[in-house]
Amino acid sequence: MPFNPMRQLVTVAFLASLAACAAKPASTEKPVVRKIALIPATEPLQLTLENQNAVVFLSPITSLGFQYDSKVKAKLFNEKMATQNLSLAPQLTTTVVDSLRSAGYQVEVLEGLARPADDPDDIDYEKIKTDAEVIVQLRVKEVGMFSSRFSNDYLPRVNVDGKLYIRSLDDSIYDETLYYGADAKEGKASAITADRKFAYPTFEVLMSKPEEVRDVFENATLALARLLAKQLRETLVTKTRPAR
Repeated sequence: MPFNPMRQLVTVAFLASLAACAAKPASTEKPVVRKIALIPATEPLQLTLENQNAVVFLSPITSLGFQYDSKVKAKLFNEKMATQNLSLAPQLTTTVVDSLRSAGYQVEVLEGLARPADDPDDIDYEKIKTDAEVIVQLRVKEVGMFSSRFSNDYLPRVNVDGKLYIRSLDDSIYDETLYYGADAKEGKASAITADRKFAYPTFEVLMSKPEEVRDVFENATLALARLLAKQLRETLVTKTRPAR
């Protein structure tokens, strides 16, 4: 092919423009928030009762018997607590909504969403009909009691999730689990440790205090809701900007 100076110049200019585009830094402009659509939490399908007592490691036969015993106790625990009419999801939802609204955000609570029966929190954001730029999803992830491998005490376990999804980015700028009690690591920003007075030494003691356990779960959810609301607001302030 004969040498064509003009074609060479065009090629060089094209390659240079590609290099310039590649070198151009990504936009750091914060997304604008005019409105927040909030997916409310739902009640956990069941409470958990987990016992990791060391006896489970003694022998296969002992282990199977212990696992069966744990399942029976979990069933009894759920039946006992069903009489207490726990209402954790509304408490989490209302606390976060009120906090966001008090900060000046317009919040649309998305009631009546279609939810899978086996996992009500499995929501396809693409199918949500809203004009909000931001979607916040709340979830009561786990509520129950936990006895560790080296302790007979049953400790409260309440974990909640919060996600802050930006539709224009198709990505989350906040996606965290907050922990109360058994899973809480002292000193972590996502954790609230439980008072040791709520460590129940035996299953029988635990079952004898359903009202107290209900109050522990509700107070834990409220404390986590306030912490979650605070973190969501801080994320919105630092990573987004309000509409002018």
